[in-house]
Amino acid sequence: MKIEQDNYYNEISDGYNNLYKEEQDDKCKFIFSRYNWNELFKNLELKEKINILDLGCGTGISTLNLIEELNKYKKFKDKKINIILIDPAKLLLEKIILIEKGEMYHDPKMENENYTVIDLNEYELDITISKINMYGENLNDINFECDFLFSLTALQNVSNLNKIIEIIKNKKIKNFILSYLYRGKENELDKVIELFEKLEFKKLLKNNKDIFFVK
Repeated sequence: MKIEQDNYYNEISDGYNNLYKEEQDDKCKFIFSRYNWNELFKNLELKEKINILDLGCGTGISTLNLIEELNKYKKFKDKKINIILIDPAKLLLEKIILIEKGEMYHDPKMENENYTVIDLNEYELDITISKINMYGENLNDINFECDFLFSLTALQNVSNLNKIIEIIKNKKIKNFILSYLYRGKENELDKVIELFEKLEFKKLLKNNKDIFFVK
């Protein structure tokens, strides 16, 4: 299953943004407007650096939305923010163009809508970003801290959701937005919700395609 999914997303990488950008932008708008960012900051107030993991980041559409959301809050501008982008589809990760603070960079690909440009010079945040090509089930293979876990419409594709949930639980990740694409199949939900209950989520939200687990 994992290989089939990887092949699919690698094959459509050149058209991924055309297919999914509008939908992902809408999902981010939906969930970000319902998330308590002030509570997140309160939970992390004593930390000098905030570590964020974007699991199943794709071409970075949702990552860009997240950065733009954090940039709205003055409280986050006083922190160092480290974001790790993880996706098993290598060609999707290659569609993310990162421009570091102070870097003057131009690439003709930046004019191509198939690429997502994350120019850190456009934000007041003190932020660093790295990319890792790997499966979510292999998170234990890397040494990482995570203060906030973000995963948008990716977890329905993993081969072992229970393993990922156990990793999140064992890492004691206490702040997250996790979505699961159920495509309106209500009969799937009870089993999925039962798995996520291990994470003691505070809020459960639904739109017409996704269920969101929030803490």
